[in-house]
Order: sequence, then C-alpha cells, then structure tokens
Amino acid sequence: MEFEKIKHLHALASRLCDGDIDAKQLKELSALLDNDKDAIQEYLDYTSLHLNLSHKLRVNLAPNEFGDAVKSRLSEDANNASVASQVTRQSSKAIRAVTIFSLAASVLIVAAFLLHSYKSQSTFTARIIQKIDCDWDDERWGAPQSAFLEVGREIKLDRGLMVLEFGNGAEVTLEGPIHFSVLAHDRGNLQEGRLTASVPKGGRGFTVQIPFGEVIDLGTRFGVLVHEAGDCEAHVFQGNVLVRSNLGIQNQPFQEWKLTADEAIKLSPASHKIHHLAAQSAEFVSYSRSNIVASYTGDSSLPISDSSELVLWLDAGRGLQLDSSNRVIEWGDLSFSTDSPVNNAWQVDVVDRPLWIKETADGRPSVRFDGASHLVTTPFLSGQEITIVGVLLAHNQEQHNRQRGQLLSFNSTPNLLLETTLDKQFAGVLSTRTLASKGQRKVLVKCPLPSADMPKVYALVYSNIRNRVAVYVNGELVAESQAPSISMTRSPKFIGNSIQGDRGFVGDVHELLIFDTALTSDRCVQVCNSLMEKYRIAATQKEPRVLSGLIPDEQ
Repeated sequence: MEFEKIKHLHALASRLCDGDIDAKQLKELSALLDNDKDAIQEYLDYTSLHLNLSHKLRVNLAPNEFGDAVKSRLSEDANNASVASQVTRQSSKAIRAVTIFSLAASVLIVAAFLLHSYKSQSTFTARIIQKIDCDWDDERWGAPQSAFLEVGREIKLDRGLMVLEFGNGAEVTLEGPIHFSVLAHDRGNLQEGRLTASVPKGGRGFTVQIPFGEVIDLGTRFGVLVHEAGDCEAHVFQGNVLVRSNLGIQNQPFQEWKLTADEAIKLSPASHKIHHLAAQSAEFVSYSRSNIVASYTGDSSLPISDSSELVLWLDAGRGLQLDSSNRVIEWGDLSFSTDSPVNNAWQVDVVDRPLWIKETADGRPSVRFDGASHLVTTPFLSGQEITIVGVLLAHNQEQHNRQRGQLLSFNSTPNLLLETTLDKQFAGVLSTRTLASKGQRKVLVKCPLPSADMPKVYALVYSNIRNRVAVYVNGELVAESQAPSISMTRSPKFIGNSIQGDRGFVGDVHELLIFDTALTSDRCVQVCNSLMEKYRIAATQKEPRVLSGLIPDEQ
C-alpha cells in the first residue's frame, strides 16, 4: 500500500474508533477496503489495537469476499449515519452511538468470517504466488492473472523460480530446470528437478511423490531433488519428514525412513542403494528466505534518518541467501518503502552468481562481480527523479577484456546506466539501444575513478524537473550536466552486467541505495558522509572536476 493511503486509512479508522466519523468518511473507508487485501489487513491490525482482538483478527481472509461484506456493512452504516446526523444534528452523543455501532458491526463481520474460515476448507488446489525470472508465459516476474492450477497441471521450467501455494497452506519453491505436477491440494509429483517446501502446522501431511516413492511432511521445511538419472534425495531443514520407497523393486513393499532436522537420504533405484547424508540447505533455493545469512555482526544500520523515498537498499552485510560456494542467490532489499518493500535482487543461474566475500581489505563484506556475474531485482517503478548511491571498489577491467562494466542498468527505454570504463572513468549514460536495434548512447556525466585501492562512495542524482544530472564522489560534486527526459518504467534492474551480458562490472559492491527522488545537494552530501563514516572512508582532498553539457560517447 502507498504511504498516503495508509495514513488516510489510519485517520478514518481512528475516527471510527473515537466515534466522530461522519457518513462521507464512512463511505471513504468502505471504498478503501473494497477488494484490497492489504487495506483490509491494515484496517484489522489498526482497529484491533483499540479492541484487544489482534490475536483473533490476524487471519488470511479472501479479499473479495471479505471486502464485499465490509463494504456492504459500512455502506449501510454510512446511510444510517447520514439519516441520524440529519435528525439529530445537535446531538453529538447520537452520532457517536451510531458510529460506535458501525465499528461493532464491522468487528462482528470479522468474527463471523473468522469462524467461517476455521470451519471451511480450501477452495483451490494450488496457485502461483510468485515468479522470479521464470520462463513461464510472457511475464517472467510476479503472479500471473490466471494463477490457479487445476489437478494434473504440469509445470516445466528451464530456468527461474516459481513459488506455489497449495490449498492446505504448503508453500513450495520450484527451481528450474524442473518437471513437476499438481496432484491435489496437499500433494504434488516431482519427476525431475529441485524443490523446497515450507509447511505450516495446518498443512501437516503434504506429500511430494518421487519415482518409486514419496516424501511426507510431518510439520517441517524440507527439500527434494530428483536427478536426471533417477536418484532421489530428501533433505530436512526443520522438523520431521517420512520417506517411503520400494527402490524400484517390483512387488517389494515400501520401506520407511523418518528424518529429522539436518538429516538427508539419497535413494538410488538403479542400484537399489540407500545413502544417509547431512542435509545441505545451501543446495536449495528458498523463497521463504530461510537460508538468509547472518553475515556481519558490525554496524549495518541505515545511514540516513529519512528513508521514506528509499526503494532499494542492498547491504553486503545483511540479508543474503548463499549457495554452498558462497555465491549470491538472493540479495535482500532492506528498504522501508511502503510501496514496494521487497525489491530483492536474484540470480537463479548458478554460473552467473556473484561471489560473497566475508571480509575484504577494509574488513567489511562485499558482493564481488567478475565481469560475467550479475543480479536482477524484482520489477519496481523508477523514472524522472532518481538518486543512486553506492559504496564500491572497481577493479582492473583490462584483465577481463571489458571495454565497459555496467554497475547498474535500469532496463528501460531510454535506459539509464552507471558504468566504469576501460580508461578508468565512472560514467552516467543514457541509452536508447534495445536488443532489436543499435540505438544511441549519450554519456551524461563522467569522472576519473580514484586511484586508491579502497572503496569510495559514488552518487548519481538525476532530475528531469531541474534538468540536472550530477555525480558525487565521497561527498564532493565532480561532474554535472543537463538531464534529458526519461519516462516512468516498472522494470527489473540489472546489477553487475548489461542485459545482453557482455558488459560486466568488475569489482566489489558493499552497499547500494536507490531513491525515487532527486536528493538535494545538501541531502546527497549528508548521505555520502554517513556512508563514509560507516565504512571509515577518508574524504577526498582534490578539487572537484566539474563538467557541464552533454559529453560525446567514446564508442
């Protein structure tokens, strides 16, 4: 939900609770709640503080059904309030009585649906709740419009992640390449590939069929892997799992193995062998972020006081999901944005994952890009007012035969890029090139990269309103120019490489922040100084090199 919408919802709910809401405001509240699950949940949470019912109200209700009921109830109450206010305008007590009745009626509605939700069973078999860089339909990200999956539906992915919610509450992350089928609201069939399941208490008994057997949840988190050759593995990360199999032996009854946390088993039907192993959670990708690394115990605080316009905050010391080789699967967005709070950066392909370095020369962790690796964020909105701040150390690109290294691509048309160049420049570029056409490139601003082998704080401020783009290094203005217009675009952002994959950044990224506003000069310097203090970076002593006007591209 947008921040302003939340504020308005809270204001109306407060009036409702205090008994001084009028008919018009009741109708506004009804409209805000209409078919909006997030608004409904926010309303329940807020009003429950006044009624001490938060432990009963936190349930997952169907937004359409609940929204219609609340809207109907509030609309009816609004009409009653309107009549009452005309008849008894001079009686504030009467108005208060009507509005308190409205609140009570709303709570009764919630209670009724709560009881209904306990008694009713799920009305769907399974549904797609998230896609991450996934080759399924045209859209690679987010839940599709036709998200529900019927019994027997096959899912074949060559790449990416797909997250399913089953009717019994189980959340299953499918990792491409994979071949999987939906069998029932509490059962699926894994023919080949890798999945991770997180099952709540109410979903106990969720089952994954495998060749010649099945893996049965006993209230847990677990991973299942079916190799191309037919070998099957079950890894338990939390709780217990029951594995049943006859190992492909005809007329052989199923054997059973009960696994607990940190245990795994490998079944080889071809050789009829069983191997007991230690569970390897890092070999499985989890959308529930269960593999997040507590990587750094030092200061990982947000270096600014006002984070309302922050849409992406990546800190190499926090929120990373790593594979067994310490390569980054997911870099978690730590921003406090209410509009898009989870713009996590992902890499679903093992060979393209950047390396997490626990301790670099300055004693802090970083994400290291080698010219081929990169991450891609979930799509979020960006446009005409942007500020990008990064703490990074660019390495020698010549060793990797890279003319340019794209640190950040906004993946839009026209496209805003941050690059390092072979001649050791840091540049802000506007490009109209697409996969289908060559287009044009304009270097808007550039400055020399510092020669010192230590990280620096870089900031690019782009303002179409002020017609200005500027670059700061360690809080000093070093380049500025005019700012051609770009449009608002919701897109995944590429970190560490171009969309084509041929212009990879070589270096370490300690921290990266994106604001959906052009910070003023004073505020930009303040953010840079805070990051310099956090990373113990000394101020630059040289005079800034200020450039103006558009700069021709060097090809």
